[in-house]
Amino acid sequence: METKGTSVLAAINYVKKYHGEDGYERFLEALEPESREILTHRILPSAWYPLRPAFIEPIRVTCDQFYHGSEEGARQLGRHAADEGLTGLYKVFVRFGSVEFLVKRASKIFPTYYRPSAMETVDLKKGAGTVRITQFDDPDHFLEISILGWMERAIEISGCYTGKVAMTCSLAKGASCTEFDITW
Repeated sequence: METKGTSVLAAINYVKKYHGEDGYERFLEALEPESREILTHRILPSAWYPLRPAFIEPIRVTCDQFYHGSEEGARQLGRHAADEGLTGLYKVFVRFGSVEFLVKRASKIFPTYYRPSAMETVDLKKGAGTVRITQFDDPDHFLEISILGWMERAIEISGCYTGKVAMTCSLAKGASCTEFDITW
């Protein structure tokens, strides 16, 4: 599996912004050699990188180094990635539409970050909806939590500060899909 360079850059920028250059140096030292090799070279936003060393490993190290292993680090990194990623071309999905508009288009946004992958929107009604990741060959719990954080922040950027996202099943835990229930 692969992830877009924008995801990799978001992880790097998150650590630098919230944990400083000293924290970033500790973070780099804690990475596996393959991950360190990727992250210490120029990352192109539009390029594709191997998912596990370029993004999942940095998420795990962020959680270990700065959050005592807690998944909260993955959630915060995902929120930061939404702040960085939902600008430019993607701004239209959140700035000019409703949360419902965003949830309807989740299946179009998701594969622009991960490949191969698929997401579908199901059970959409006024104030609530469910999205499912139906294809993701290398599931990881911390990655799923970062996606949850990304969704939380995307809803806030859309103007809804009372929205909630709950993961109700997980590919990483053996389910047939990862499902997020969203209310707003």
